[in-house]
Amino acid sequence: MSEIDGVVVEVKDATNHCLRPHVGLTDAQLGAVMYAVSSMVGPQPEALAVVRHEGAAVGAPAATFYWIRNGALGCMEVVRPADTDSSAPAMRGWVRPLSRIRRADVEVFTSQDGFNFGFGVTKKLELHWDDDKPAAVLDANGSMDSYARPGLEELIEKVLASVG
Repeated sequence: MSEIDGVVVEVKDATNHCLRPHVGLTDAQLGAVMYAVSSMVGPQPEALAVVRHEGAAVGAPAATFYWIRNGALGCMEVVRPADTDSSAPAMRGWVRPLSRIRRADVEVFTSQDGFNFGFGVTKKLELHWDDDKPAAVLDANGSMDSYARPGLEELIEKVLASVG
């Protein structure tokens, strides 16, 4: 991964592909998202994914970034601002050590490929930590941007590898 003026290139690409045409943020707001997420992700994440939340109401998460770096899983939600709000959107999240995952519940989904007669496999992962915080859900099964799915699938595989 590389950095240009403090923005991790992969964060910029993910923001432009997954958020720019769909979330209704201004260029300045998207820039703020890129810098904020880059400051958390750092220059060398092992995996990076962004999930867009279609039709998010004002005040609800419009997108969620996930990353793995230095044995930790991070999450940052980008909150959809009001259409009249030009300030940077609120962002909130967490970083938790992968070693503190108590349990990972997995659902595996298959779909038949009509062209090659093979099967596609996607996974949904629910992570339970060793405290009373809510579970984190990584779901590559739902409908999502074709740009976003490979990053989320890679992130899920790396989390699974870390828990055994």
